[in-house]
Amino acid sequence: MKNLPYGHQIELLMSTHNIVPMDTTQLDTSTVKALYDDEQLTSEEYVILDFLSAVHNMKKNVRSASVTVSFQGLKRKVDIHQARLTKALNRLQEKDLLTKNPDGYSLTEKGLRLSEKLMDRFGKTTHFNPTIHTHRIKGKIQAAKLSNEDLHDLSKAFVGIWFGDFRFVAKTDYEDFIELEWLSTNGLITAKLVLGPDNQISLSTSSAKYSQSEMELQIMYDRVASILEKKFDLLIHVDARDIFENAKILTQPDIASKFAA
Repeated sequence: MKNLPYGHQIELLMSTHNIVPMDTTQLDTSTVKALYDDEQLTSEEYVILDFLSAVHNMKKNVRSASVTVSFQGLKRKVDIHQARLTKALNRLQEKDLLTKNPDGYSLTEKGLRLSEKLMDRFGKTTHFNPTIHTHRIKGKIQAAKLSNEDLHDLSKAFVGIWFGDFRFVAKTDYEDFIELEWLSTNGLITAKLVLGPDNQISLSTSSAKYSQSEMELQIMYDRVASILEKKFDLLIHVDARDIFENAKILTQPDIASKFAA
């Protein structure tokens, strides 16, 4: 998929999936013992590797990517007590399976290879539940053409930021665009901001309930637009508003009444 143009690549990102982490109760005593005997891994460490591997594999299907998941994002996703999660993450870093930067945690090459080995060894797999409805607006940032460095500078203004009930989860650097992701405190709505070449910008909210994601989109748009205007003196020109059911576009309603150009 690496040769697909930006427009097609960004459409694939709209096929939003909710990754369901492994439940530690799925691991029987013999599995936990084998994990520790063979790889010196606890069940919590295995769940973290499994989850990050699933995120990596989902993202690389769109385009070669570097995925960073925040501590709070991991905490909300894998449902491990904070103290135990911190201990597990520290151990995974000591084993060179994870790397940490100011934005969060990423798998190392060694960590990715081990997670694939464990998948074969124990037959476990993190599954995906496709989100039913995604509401998305897309357009362009009104400015001279922004470089990749400019996009990274813009993305820094959003990393770690909370929007109302939305908590920052992850940042993914693709070849020529950046994806930032948030999750609502109830875990039911995902929000994504994508910054791409030619000043392209996309914002989406996804939920199993049609009305939930639709209502949150306007709020998220207003806050993103406000940050761009106040911090960078940049405005957004909205080109389209789309509604998806999984990866399929259902409709493209008139945007004039909802979003300012």
